[in-house]
Parts: sequence; structure tokens; C-alpha cells
Amino acid sequence: MTIDLEAVFKELRQILIEHKGGLTVSKDTDSIFCLEGGVHPRTKKAFPVAWTEINKNYVSFHLMSVYAIPRVRSAVPEALEKRMQGKSCFNFNSVDASLLRQLSELTATSLTDLPRNPMEWK
Repeated sequence: MTIDLEAVFKELRQILIEHKGGLTVSKDTDSIFCLEGGVHPRTKKAFPVAWTEINKNYVSFHLMSVYAIPRVRSAVPEALEKRMQGKSCFNFNSVDASLLRQLSELTATSLTDLPRNPMEWK
């Protein structure tokens, strides 16, 4: 069985594009797509908020608000929770329409009205 990581990446990238809102695309290559936003209180620079990246055997989808905002973390569906690696990363190696729909809903919830200052994330 061949894993089509490019197809998985394309689907995850599309989720970020759909929910981009006022965030800025900081990287857009064949293997990474990154959204930045807000201003870090110490560095005064924008910081990564959400990104997807092709790795060796899977595609990762990072959503920092899952780590930083308790209400978002508590909204992670059980099926998606099984895909979690660490505190804000979900790993995929296939296109699963049901999981991608759940991830899209979670992304919409987490990026909507995201405070520009991470110190306000609650």
C-alpha cells in the first residue's frame, strides 16, 4: 500500500486556507503551509498559529490554540484525539473525510476571533 502524503497535505492545507481569516500566510511550499498572526509580547513579531507539514511517514497539522486555549482543547472530538501527538499536533497518513470534517470544524472554532495577543488566549 502506497501512502499518498501529497494528497493528505493538499486536504489539510485547504482546511487552513478556508479558515485563514485575518491570519497571514508565512510559508506556502509543496511540503509546508503556515499561518501566522498576532504579535508575540516579547519579540513583537507575528508567530505561527496553525500549519501543516509533510514528514517522512505522515502529514502533521499543528493548531496552537488547542494547546493554548482550554475551551478549544476541550472541544477536540474523541476520534481526532486519537490522532494527537503532543499537545497541539494531529498526524495523518490518509484522507479520512469524517476526520477532516471534524478537524475543519475544530479549526474554524479555534481560529474564529482568535485574539491578536497570545496573552489574551483563554
